Amino acid sequence: MKHKQQTALLMVIDAVGLSTLEYLLDKFPGKVKLPNLSRLGLGEIVRPEYRKRFPVKSAGKAYAARVSQVSATADSLVGHREMMGVLDDRTYDLFPDGFDKKYLAELAKRIGRKTFFNKMAAGMEAIELNAAEHERTGSPIAYASKCDPLIQLAMNEAVIPVHEQHKIADTAFALAMEMGIPMRIHPSDLAPTNNHWKRGPHIHIGDFHIPVEPGYVPTIVEGYIHLN
Repeated sequence: MKHKQQTALLMVIDAVGLSTLEYLLDKFPGKVKLPNLSRLGLGEIVRPEYRKRFPVKSAGKAYAARVSQVSATADSLVGHREMMGVLDDRTYDLFPDGFDKKYLAELAKRIGRKTFFNKMAAGMEAIELNAAEHERTGSPIAYASKCDPLIQLAMNEAVIPVHEQHKIADTAFALAMEMGIPMRIHPSDLAPTNNHWKRGPHIHIGDFHIPVEPGYVPTIVEGYIHLN
């Protein structure tokens, strides 16, 4: 007998947690209308004083819950895994002073290009400050995220082809694991437009993650199969 393939659809509304939503309800009274999310039960998980703002009742087609962080670090990737049931008690530090010079020196040897900048910065800030030098030298812009424990490598595909960007990201991640530096690698593609810079179409050419350690189960997959 063939088993029907079971699928779970997870929809994430980025940067709108319940506390943010409640702030918006206070800031714009009567203007926040979310009828579809209300039918899925959103009005049942906000704090009691906000429930009257959701006149559309749950249609009983979804289960809504208010959850809190369990994993040790509030990192984007860790949070995504936690939503799937993969808990992580490891801690990861940010890089407020940039990255280890030995790491960057060895990376330069392996990829044949020096990186530069090496500071903590917002993405567009790092790109706008350094795009001209990147185009002139062909060196990737290395900068530390303000939110997550990762090195971001910004490169323009007109300067460094996408296939080479892949190799650089692969090498950067392998070296970090080899040196015992717990961090992710996120290569960002740059695209100039109207004398301004923006993230290009290949921004997600790869996001190289710290592997999940064995034993962090059950995940949503095991749980879903068990319940059904």
